[in-house]
Amino acid sequence: MKELIIPGYKGIMDLDLTNIDSKFHHEMVNLHFQEIEEYKKEQLQRPKHIRYEHCVKRILDQFKRDQEIVKKRELEKKRKKDEEYQKWVNYLKR
Repeated sequence: MKELIIPGYKGIMDLDLTNIDSKFHHEMVNLHFQEIEEYKKEQLQRPKHIRYEHCVKRILDQFKRDQEIVKKRELEKKRKKDEEYQKWVNYLKR
């Protein structure tokens, strides 16, 4: 069965219609987009410091940056370990 997923928006989850009868798809997609529009209006009414972009999205972006830093450190650590290993191999070949 083909996956049918309608993307969400920031604080709204994606809409997965994969196991839903196709006769309900149109109504559910319309409701999904209506909820997104309501969400956007609600966010604009909030003070800037408690909007999704400032609270949740900022934390998610920081998490991504932290994950990239950790990955770079792990790669550097592996590279150094490989260099050490190669030094030992070269030493033992003599």
